[in-house]
Amino acid sequence: MFRVNKKSMSGLMFLVAMSVAACNNVTGPTGPGTAAPIDRGPRETPVFDKLCIDDLRAVAITTPSESRIVHVDDFLMITWEAQHVCGSYGAQVEVSYNGGNSFELLGQSKNSLSMSWRVADREGASVAIRVSLQDANGELSDQVNLAGTVQRRAGQGPDRDPEETD
Repeated sequence: MFRVNKKSMSGLMFLVAMSVAACNNVTGPTGPGTAAPIDRGPRETPVFDKLCIDDLRAVAITTPSESRIVHVDDFLMITWEAQHVCGSYGAQVEVSYNGGNSFELLGQSKNSLSMSWRVADREGASVAIRVSLQDANGELSDQVNLAGTVQRRAGQGPDRDPEETD
C-alpha cells in the first residue's frame, strides 16, 4: 500500500496541470512559406443535439432571493436559469408592486439569463418578480415574492434637496 504525503500529492497535481496546459498550447506552421497566420474566418458555434425532456423543463429565478430588501432607485440584477429548454427562447421579465396582483413589463429579450431593474419610487409596495420563457414547447414561468416592502434609504425622500449634502 502506498502512502502519499501532502507535498508529494501537491507536486503530482502541479505536474498534471502543467502537462494539460502544455497540450493545449500546441503551435504549428502559420502558413505555407509565410510568417503570417492563416486566416480561417469566423467559426460557427458547434450545434449538438440535445435531449429535451418536457417534464424537466423549467425556469428558476436565482436572484434576487425572497429575503432581499429593496430600496427606491436601487439597480438590481434579476437572473434565472433555463433548465432543459431546447433551442432558442424568448424571455420576458415583469415586476409587480402589489404583491403579484398585476404586473408591469420590465423587458423582453432572446436567449438571455439576466436583466437589470431599477426599483421604482413606490415606498411600502410589496414586490413580486416573474420571469417567463417561451420556446417551441410552450411557456414556462417562475415567480418570487420579496418578503419586505420597498423602502427609502435614510435621507432619501421627495422633500430632500438634491444639492443638500450630509
